[in-house]
Parts: sequence; C-alpha cells; structure tokens
Amino acid sequence: MEREDVDLLSFREELSTITGIPLEDVAGTSRVNFDLGVDGDDAVVLIERLTRRFGPPSRHVEVGQYFGPENFFLSLASRMKGRKMRPLTVADLHGMWTGRRGAVVAPIGASPRCG
Repeated sequence: MEREDVDLLSFREELSTITGIPLEDVAGTSRVNFDLGVDGDDAVVLIERLTRRFGPPSRHVEVGQYFGPENFFLSLASRMKGRKMRPLTVADLHGMWTGRRGAVVAPIGASPRCG
C-alpha cells in the first residue's frame, strides 16, 4: 500500500535539517550513507527523527545493511574484514516511507552519484 502523505520535497527538507547539508545538495540520487555522511549512531537518530516527522516507514529499514559503526577504527576494521555497505539513496529511503516499489537500492559498489 502506497502512502501519498510523504512527498519527496518535504522528505529532502527534513534530511537537510537533520544532516545540516544544504537542500540543493540533498537530491533523490544522493546516497544517505556516503554523500550525506550518515553513519553509525547518526543513522539511528535519522530514522527516529524521520519516524517522528512522517510516521513509521511502510517497509522495514535494515540499518545494519546500509550504515556502519560510528567509530572510525571500528568502521575501518569492518571494511578490512570485507564488509561492504549498500548505498542507500534519498529516493530509496523515501520509498521505505511511501511503500512505492520504484525505490530500488543501488547495488554494492555502485558509482557515486550526488544529484
């Protein structure tokens, strides 16, 4: 079931407010975990704030699949063990709230895109 009450512009504005990144740099193709720099504990705070603003997501958000540990050394150790995080675009994250099937997560190792 799709939700129409969560428009992409409002979603981008909220992400801009939460991350401190200017709205014009928060595009649908911006990767939340790479381009916007959201990781570790910040990811949990992000999901909590989005849930307070827009209600619960329509689909489960698997935080561990997209966001690594907060600590630089833990993050480095995780990557040395071969753990790769999946890119998560703003449009993908928005799709988790709207339930739209068009939100497809980029494959691991996808090239950087920043709207």
